[in-house]
Amino acid sequence: MVYILAATAFILVAVVAFRTASPARALAIAGGAGLILLGTLFYLADGERDAPPAIDPGQLTLSGLKMTADRYGHQLTGDIANRSPRRLGTLTLRVTYRECPSPEACRTLGEENHEIFMGTATGRTGHFSVLLGKGELAEKTGASWVVSISAASADF
Repeated sequence: MVYILAATAFILVAVVAFRTASPARALAIAGGAGLILLGTLFYLADGERDAPPAIDPGQLTLSGLKMTADRYGHQLTGDIANRSPRRLGTLTLRVTYRECPSPEACRTLGEENHEIFMGTATGRTGHFSVLLGKGELAEKTGASWVVSISAASADF
């Protein structure tokens, strides 16, 4: 999709450039636009750009988890302590809803994942709040919910 938009922009610039009175100026404008387009496409196609390093979820601690309901839906709020040597960038939380009529017989009612940008420095605690899509499952009789960290990565 990005390539189609870039090619369309190049064609538009070329058409406008060739409508000018001077053919030399038109070629210069079209050539400059072509070089810019080519550089942009190479940058976008470069799959080897460094991804932010992963953070071990064991170095992060969730606390103060609370689910509340309001007119917008169910909100999950809490705090996360960053004990990793890197600044916490993004975090993926997994919320699992379960129904356990007995300790041996639990069944999963549903799951949802939320990716959150935290921006929390090493040794600091950050607060988060997310709107849950399946929060009404926690209101069923005998239902419970569990929050875990499924992935985390550094800012840079």
